[in-house]
Amino acid sequence: MIPPQAWSAFLFGALSALSCVIGAATGVAWRPPQRVLAAILAFGAGALLAALAFELILPAQEQAGFVPVAVGAIIGGISFVILNEQLNGSGGFLRHRSTTSSFVREHKRQEAEALLAKLSQVSVCRALPPEDLQAIVPHVEAVSVARGRHIYDEGEECDAFYLIDDGEIDVVASGRGADTEASSTEASSTEASNREGVAAERPSDAGAATIARLGPGDAFGEVSLLTGAPHSATAVAATDATVWRIPKDDFYALLAVSPTLSGAVGDLLAHDLALNAARQDGQAAERWRKVASRFIESHALAPTPTDVRAVAKQHASGAPMGIFLGLLLDGIPESLVIGMSMIDRPTLSPALLAGLFLSNLPEAMSSAVGMKAQGSGTARIIGMWTFLMLFIGVGAFVGNVLFVGAPIWVIAAFEGAAAGAMLTMIAQTALPEAYEQGGWLSGIATLLGFLAAFFVKTLSEGH
Repeated sequence: MIPPQAWSAFLFGALSALSCVIGAATGVAWRPPQRVLAAILAFGAGALLAALAFELILPAQEQAGFVPVAVGAIIGGISFVILNEQLNGSGGFLRHRSTTSSFVREHKRQEAEALLAKLSQVSVCRALPPEDLQAIVPHVEAVSVARGRHIYDEGEECDAFYLIDDGEIDVVASGRGADTEASSTEASSTEASNREGVAAERPSDAGAATIARLGPGDAFGEVSLLTGAPHSATAVAATDATVWRIPKDDFYALLAVSPTLSGAVGDLLAHDLALNAARQDGQAAERWRKVASRFIESHALAPTPTDVRAVAKQHASGAPMGIFLGLLLDGIPESLVIGMSMIDRPTLSPALLAGLFLSNLPEAMSSAVGMKAQGSGTARIIGMWTFLMLFIGVGAFVGNVLFVGAPIWVIAAFEGAAAGAMLTMIAQTALPEAYEQGGWLSGIATLLGFLAAFFVKTLSEGH
């Protein structure tokens, strides 16, 4: 037999999540200023923190002790993190501004790590102190080159130097005496000439010879960049390839602000650059890469709108389902909290209801603004949040039915798990987003939200 309070749990669950629909509709129709949205988001997060602490965790601890609640909270938090990461990888990161920012930042960090592994093999780049990397990494662009395409031609002015990410590049000289000698110097600075140093006649260019074939991790064009002389050889894609391109102007600007790099470049040019590069110290390269990686790790690259659009496009096929499942994941802990907290009572605690309602409103508003910016239609956005409202109501109903008659410690453990998942969600989504957009205002708004929920609790206890 279905207990009467189960239907009440459904109604209160839907009521607490009604603010999701209101918030989504508001976000679609009106894009509030960032600081206003941040303040509302922080206020809701503070209210929910107070409600979870005073209306869920504390009563559960008083009934069953600390251990079941703590163990449940840890399991709930870890479970949320694992499932959230899985959904984010399928496009679910687009449901929140904070998860989008975090996902794109991690994507850029991984790209930077791959670039560092290649930069560490170039002696000129290793002269750059790792702490200066933030000035150069954002200016490196990936360029796809089709087989047979010329990247630059002999005699052209240098506008960049290159690192090979994938594929092979031929360095080709015309065979005109001094030019051949100069081009050999440029090619040998990458160490690749040691691999395939046998000259090969190019059938398409009479008298031309391939003096080096370069592969992944090799650099080319750096001698002309540093000396200012025209290219003494032609660089041709031997296969379809991807190269990292570092523009000359950006590199020179870095020279101007980095005395260490400038001095090192001067030393390299004063000696035989090709010989210096051919004697690279592998251990020194690895030490540089590790230091640079730690710096990138601690100074995450801020995602730009262009970065967000590019990553969103990569996940376009799975994004709608990922966002939908992500919203459901966010709603599961809330529905269980409502259902379990009403096992022995006909109504939901006013403080908990207020905390959930206030936290859902700005979360849905912020998410709707982001989803709209990513191209989602109004009907889809409202439909998703309406479904979530009903889902939370049904989840509260199911949670209430399932746990009727369960031992106190089991209920306390599951309440702890739900609270742990929600606290983890607040820490990963609401608070970072609020601070990113509102700065110091988010801290004050969080405090006010906490006090508001606490005040509602004191009123309910007064009656």
